[in-house]
Amino acid sequence: MRTITTISLPAAVAREVKKEAKEQGFASTSEFMRHVLRGYKQEKLFAGLRKQQASYRKKPKAFKVLRSLKDLR
Repeated sequence: MRTITTISLPAAVAREVKKEAKEQGFASTSEFMRHVLRGYKQEKLFAGLRKQQASYRKKPKAFKVLRSLKDLR
């Protein structure tokens, strides 16, 4: 089930969104906005992974090595 969300944009931004959606071959501006949101979520996930990598590089011994599923307990 989908929920409808309405957003207000300045006219210039709305035109840009519409133009970009058309140029990229999306069926609608809604499809384009869903694509943009998926990209945002993906970048947020990658940022979290990069943060964890940096933390691991600073203190690798602070992370436990799991040798089996029992180690998760």
